[in-house]
Amino acid sequence: MMLKIIMKKISEILSPQEGILSGCTIVKNKSAKSFEQHEYEFESMHELKKFLSSYFTNVKVWETVYKDRHSLYFMASEGAVPFSKEWEHGC
Repeated sequence: MMLKIIMKKISEILSPQEGILSGCTIVKNKSAKSFEQHEYEFESMHELKKFLSSYFTNVKVWETVYKDRHSLYFMASEGAVPFSKEWEHGC
């Protein structure tokens, strides 16, 4: 699976002190793939968090749900992620 190879490389390159992977994806449509280009589509926040936790110690995942779109957002790092208690710029 190409996604696992890419994630391993990203986790090796990011600095624990400053490196944060962040992004978003859509939740898998129950009836069909949302985009042909997607190798894999996650079914839930839990599934995405479990996947990212295989590569990073600190993971935050949240979602937005609208009538026509369900999106997952994430931040992952070996160091603190924004808005966690450990984040030095915390609020």
